[in-house]
Amino acid sequence: MKRLIISGIMMGLVSLVMIATGFGLINPVPVLAQTDAPNITLITPSAGEICEAGTQQNITWTTTRAGVGKVRLYFKDYMDKNWYPIVSTENTGVYTWNLPYVDSKHLQVQAIWEYYDDDNLKVKLLETDDISEDFSIYIRNSKRDITITSPSAADKIWNSESRQTIKWSFDKGVGGVTALAYRQGPNEKWIPIDMVENGTQYIWTVPPIATKQAQIRVTWQSVKEDYATIYATSVSDSFTIESIYAQSQLSPTAPASLSAEVDASSKMQLFWTDKSNDEEGFKIERRKESGDFSQVAVLDSDKVTYTESGLIPGNTYSYRVRAYNQGGNSAYSNVAYVFIPKYNTNNTLRFVIGQPNYSINGEQREMDIAPIITEGRTLLPIRYVTEPLGAVLDWEPVEKKVTIRIAGTNIELWVDKNTARVNGQERFIDPLNSKVVPIISASGRVMLPVRFITENLGYQIAWNQVTQTLTIVSPIQ
Repeated sequence: MKRLIISGIMMGLVSLVMIATGFGLINPVPVLAQTDAPNITLITPSAGEICEAGTQQNITWTTTRAGVGKVRLYFKDYMDKNWYPIVSTENTGVYTWNLPYVDSKHLQVQAIWEYYDDDNLKVKLLETDDISEDFSIYIRNSKRDITITSPSAADKIWNSESRQTIKWSFDKGVGGVTALAYRQGPNEKWIPIDMVENGTQYIWTVPPIATKQAQIRVTWQSVKEDYATIYATSVSDSFTIESIYAQSQLSPTAPASLSAEVDASSKMQLFWTDKSNDEEGFKIERRKESGDFSQVAVLDSDKVTYTESGLIPGNTYSYRVRAYNQGGNSAYSNVAYVFIPKYNTNNTLRFVIGQPNYSINGEQREMDIAPIITEGRTLLPIRYVTEPLGAVLDWEPVEKKVTIRIAGTNIELWVDKNTARVNGQERFIDPLNSKVVPIISASGRVMLPVRFITENLGYQIAWNQVTQTLTIVSPIQ
């Protein structure tokens, strides 16, 4: 009997709901059917699609409840573990995307659908997502140009602590992030200013400095943070920043072309070019090995050389020069390096083929690799020759170039190349055998033809076929 009564009541309630619904008295909550599981499906971009960076591309999708909730869009390269946001938009099924300046054949888009149980109350239930197949974005010519328009050649002077507009332009479109930096001179460090998103100008408060060689750098990159890829950079012409506290005189222009030489008595001499006409003098700074720079001399304005003796043999010294006046110090010159040999350059060196031992004035020393004979010529690690003779040795790994400098002589040689340059003049290393070239040994050491180098440095060389001994003698002896 109870069951019949309850059943009757339930049927009555259902009938009332149906009647009320029919007359619009109740607004029913949309409920997903059991067969309509919440789902979002990305339609485009599709697998293998190729798009040009900087153009527009429609991202399209479908959901099991069109128009309900919001959709968040992201993108990433398949090698990157981070997703980068595109937009959060209404669930309209389409969004027009301004493609970023990236160059990749394996990009993906992710769509995350947030849907609700009641569109009025906005009570979030769940979210679901879909990820596209790989598609490509390419950069036309893989290059984008950027040009600084201010400061320009016409902007000769900016006052310190004033507000100035830095401006730049692109050869196509606007987007991504532009990093701004400045420096006080060509040999100074770049100092960050700020980052600008999707813009072409920036209001800069000029720092409280005084210089005639200030520069601005703008560097454009495709996307901010870890996904950043630099495609274009530009550096302004040099311009002047006048100090509002010392406008009566600006600091002088930095010296240039600093070089250093050491003579047979281990005396060091510096040479530089004066690029200013209003300096009061020059300040010389020196450091030993990897230590800190310290000032060692102050010279009058008419000086462009400096001589120093008493340096410790066996060490490399670095020098730099700056001009000064009442307006302050200039930027530094380039850095010049000089090695002070442990021995007097009037030395006799002896090397034996196949033996790691060698001698300097009869005193035995040991190398880490023995001299060899290749194509009838002796090759060895040249620093065991150049350092006792007082020469400076430089190695450039990209070009595989060795440079040897001593007392006005400059020799340049390249691995696997049968010609060299002596004071800018190209010469064959061995005019009788084109196969004589510098090599890199199996142990990774650069081996150079010793006769060509020593004779061009002005030293005499003797060869004993019986003992396989090579002797290098100073011309003074």
